[in-house]
Amino acid sequence: LKVVTSFGSDVSLRVGFDRIESTMPCIQAMSMRWALSLMLSLLLDIIGAVLLFLSGVLVFALLSVDVERRAGELGTLRLLGARRRQLLAVLATHASAYAVPAT
Repeated sequence: LKVVTSFGSDVSLRVGFDRIESTMPCIQAMSMRWALSLMLSLLLDIIGAVLLFLSGVLVFALLSVDVERRAGELGTLRLLGARRRQLLAVLATHASAYAVPAT
């Protein structure tokens, strides 16, 4: 827009008129609003990433406590013939039960 205004100003000056000068406060306000919107979206993205990381840490902490608490039960299941894959399925079920409400 400034290119068009400067071109029109040069043409009007050569024809004999005064130089054209324009100020557009609405465009300046829009650019300030755009910058504010960009900063706020960046801030919200950072907050979201931190909250996602914290929810992952929370799920890990809950699972580690659950595995420690159920170590005897998991050992008994292993003694009775449960395979590692079956024990991992039990732990994955518990992990999904913790993870779904956390996200």
